Amino acid sequence: MDDQHSLPFLDADGLMRTTADEAGDADLLDFTGLRFTVAALRSAMALQAREFRTREVEEHGARLPKELSSQQASEFSELVCYWGGGGRVWGKLKAGNGGDPGAVIAAWLNAVTAGKLDDEEAIERGCAIAGLGVSFASKHLRMLQPDRFAVLDDVLCEGFGFALNRKGFAFFLRELRSLQTSLRERFGMDINLATLEAGLFMLVRQNVRARPEAA
Repeated sequence: MDDQHSLPFLDADGLMRTTADEAGDADLLDFTGLRFTVAALRSAMALQAREFRTREVEEHGARLPKELSSQQASEFSELVCYWGGGGRVWGKLKAGNGGDPGAVIAAWLNAVTAGKLDDEEAIERGCAIAGLGVSFASKHLRMLQPDRFAVLDDVLCEGFGFALNRKGFAFFLRELRSLQTSLRERFGMDINLATLEAGLFMLVRQNVRARPEAA
């Protein structure tokens, strides 16, 4: 069975696997305590891509010019917010920035695209915009540069123990890049950072939901 059609699940031994996995599968991975098979990760990435409008917003981000106008930034931000389920966040962004956050978002994202900001600075600059916190600032960065950035939200923080702040975000990216390198070297998997995070999100979400306090 294709692992894209075998849904990942949390087994009794605490391992995230799929029904396609062989017993004693050697292709095991660990990300800050979450253990999973390569097949489970592949399946989770495919599942996430089907479940959300990710590709549509990614393609919009890929078509953006290197320097955004206020209008382009505003349109992009609205798409990102609604993709992330944050209609209220978009409302707060508008309310906190004179009805149109395009100018401040353009200034931020243009600085990121120009390579002027490191990981901590990129998230900090976004969080300085009224209405944005780490979760939705990281969603903007992820859709702008999926090869470099990924989303850090409450589910990932609870599941993996990362702090939902600028230093936690930078640490999360470093850990993701380490796993990305391991996947490339061990299994020949060439995955961008955002896609890898999306798969981990799908896996850890099940793990978080399975905890007694989540019942």
